Amino acid sequence: MLENIEIPISGVGINDPQNALINNEVYLYAKIKGSDIPQPLDFIPQNIHTQQIIEANITINDKVFYSTYKIIKSADETCLCVGESLKIYFYKEKIPAKLKYKNSEKVRILANDLDFILSYINAGYFKIGNVSLPFDYTGMDKTKFNKEFECNRLLKAKEIVEMLDLLGCEEDINLNELNAKDLNNLNCLVKSFVKNEPIYAQNNKLSPVICIKVGPLSFAVIAVKENKDKSYRLLNFFSNSIHVAVENPNNKEEMIPISQYCILHKEELLTLNNLNFSVLLSSFKSIDNNAITYESANYFLLDLIKACDESNGEKKEKFLNICLEFSHWLEQVPDKDLDKNIKKLNSLQVIKRKRDFDKNEVRMLYSMAEDSTISEDCRVGAYLLLDQQNAAEIHFEKLSKDQQENFKTYPIYYFWNNGNK
Repeated sequence: MLENIEIPISGVGINDPQNALINNEVYLYAKIKGSDIPQPLDFIPQNIHTQQIIEANITINDKVFYSTYKIIKSADETCLCVGESLKIYFYKEKIPAKLKYKNSEKVRILANDLDFILSYINAGYFKIGNVSLPFDYTGMDKTKFNKEFECNRLLKAKEIVEMLDLLGCEEDINLNELNAKDLNNLNCLVKSFVKNEPIYAQNNKLSPVICIKVGPLSFAVIAVKENKDKSYRLLNFFSNSIHVAVENPNNKEEMIPISQYCILHKEELLTLNNLNFSVLLSSFKSIDNNAITYESANYFLLDLIKACDESNGEKKEKFLNICLEFSHWLEQVPDKDLDKNIKKLNSLQVIKRKRDFDKNEVRMLYSMAEDSTISEDCRVGAYLLLDQQNAAEIHFEKLSKDQQENFKTYPIYYFWNNGNK
């Protein structure tokens, strides 16, 4: 098995291994697992390049644009890479350096890189640390760079970035991936959130809450109708309130206010790019709670757990943390308003996704699983959390067909066969 490739460099007066690698003929050796003798490879690499990322502030007029830059070296040239769009080539021959700039397709990168190159042109220099690099027009192809046009492009890019930031969206937008509808939606969002201008609905009617898509990104917004025909103001769904209520099952003439976030389910939680985790729990706590509102909060927790199971990386961790907060809050709810066994199971299934159970938690689960007075679906859930698959199946068979199908929709079913369905 190949472990690595070795490039031995030796010689009299070699002080810079990087230059020695670039400017000399080198040989490659394969390090084979279990063998102490490197095996020579039967080819000599040509046109070797080295790459180095260096930490240093890159500034213009004391404004920091970048904290790192990249150097790519070959035998004939050295390339200084600043950001993702600018490359400056320095050659061994006595000719001017060559500057290449290409706008990024991603708007956040575009806004910073284009701001940098325009500032570089205007100021006539930029600094790497304390070293100043003057701008040399002789190496630039100005026919492909219209300064006035690029200034307008920068203005638009900055407006898009401001809109994304105002909506709390950390992702970027690839402008080349947008179709005509995406561009129209993007323009509507910029008008509403950056320019504070109304938008106009083609059919003269928008739902109170709408989802606006821009390429792969999706934003939940509140549409507030103005006095003028077809005119609306858009507001961020996660920083503005909207009235949401459900019918009281015991009194159909009464509507009970609930959190506006109850209208979100797993799909929306997974796809919305302006989702703000910090406002979710406080919204549920802020209303006058009762058995109906607590039940809606519990269903919302189940959707949060489902979304957590389908997430990855940092977002998964955010979902898990908000699930822990919700389950801890719901555990404090009076038993008359929310079944105590459901509260325990939901709290413990969230904990199981975070860490191993302690003895008290295991004891609690066995107490539930062996209690014949509680519902069979709760006993199934307890056995699943204890990794007792056979016992879970025995009690699962006691459920009706409808109950079995319903149980499969619960996030606790994630632990069926230890997560291997």
